[in-house]
Amino acid sequence: MRWSLRFAVRNVFRNRRRSLLTVITVMLGTALLTLGLSWLNGVLTEILGSAAAAAGEVRLVTEAYAKREAIRPLYENIENSAPVVEAIQGVDGLTAYPVVRTGVTLTVDEEIGDHFGILEGAPQGYFEEVLGYPDRIVAGEFLSDAGDDALLGSWIAEELGAKPGDELVVLGQTQDGSLSPLKLRIAGIVDGGHALANRQVYVSLERARWLTDIPEGALEILVFGRGRVQAGSMGQEIEALGLEGLVVQPWNSREPYASLSQTISKILGFLAGMIVFVTALGVLNTMVMSVLERTAEVGVMRAMGMNRLGVVLMFVVEAACIGIVGSLAGLALGIGPALYLEEVGVNLGAGISVKSGMPVASTIHGDLTGEIILASLVLGVVMAILGALLPSIHAATITPVSAMRRRK
Repeated sequence: MRWSLRFAVRNVFRNRRRSLLTVITVMLGTALLTLGLSWLNGVLTEILGSAAAAAGEVRLVTEAYAKREAIRPLYENIENSAPVVEAIQGVDGLTAYPVVRTGVTLTVDEEIGDHFGILEGAPQGYFEEVLGYPDRIVAGEFLSDAGDDALLGSWIAEELGAKPGDELVVLGQTQDGSLSPLKLRIAGIVDGGHALANRQVYVSLERARWLTDIPEGALEILVFGRGRVQAGSMGQEIEALGLEGLVVQPWNSREPYASLSQTISKILGFLAGMIVFVTALGVLNTMVMSVLERTAEVGVMRAMGMNRLGVVLMFVVEAACIGIVGSLAGLALGIGPALYLEEVGVNLGAGISVKSGMPVASTIHGDLTGEIILASLVLGVVMAILGALLPSIHAATITPVSAMRRRK
């Protein structure tokens, strides 16, 4: 064992050119792994974070609404949301917001709307604490206490040619299907961070209830408090309250978010596996050359008493030493671009939310974490070891007699 370790460290410096080539191979693989994992982690965080904010970490709706959600049936509402909200907020750490969303036509200073959008009514705390809209105002001001104020998403505002102070005419319908007009004052223009949010108009819960003729209710009750990771346990606690007639839905149990989370996780694993595989092939090439060059030497060591495990260990330790150096160099090379990607991001185009149908920001930022750095470092060493494993096993099968005959 001691011989194996000594020879392994010595062999790293015997052929410095080959060792340097292996280090560069591992370095590039580790750098690419660091950058790729941080980018995909940023995509996952951005999509799922936006989804949880828009859809609630946990959502409550009526059973009938859950079945017909695609057509937004206003008549399948929670008739009296106050007792439900009160019961949920009795659970430590949870906050509940009743929300009404409905399709409307919009126009400025005219009686007939010709632009379609979504009207979202909710308590002011939802817009402030969950969506963070006071910090996203691009023109005008945030909603005041005045009941007829509205925030307009930047996309629909541009289409309408609207500006703060204009009168916004909204035409929707009540829960029984009757037309329902509403006149609002545009308090401000908001950038919601993605195209779906920027095609909406945001009003107080009271105004949305008046428009839809749901005096004390809501279509959804969104629950927040412990982060999207804890959505499952939050849902269980809410179900234990025994709220009859309501479906409790953690965000990650709803489509398309459930499938999306699994898909991106699989992509992360596939990306890491492909980079490790390709890099291991590069290491394999150099280690095969090393074994062929040292066939006679291996035969001598076997004749002197080194067992097969010792031979395997010698080459694996050599590869691990090279892998550690290459991984550290790869981290140094990959962390810089990953941090730049985290700060600046990549603009995928403003239409990505509309095309995907999900709340995806037009600019996606990376998300470099300590776990990604550690995983890249470990996988970098694993790349080198995997590349050395087959050649080292082959070297262990060399007999002293055959090695001497070949004189290599």
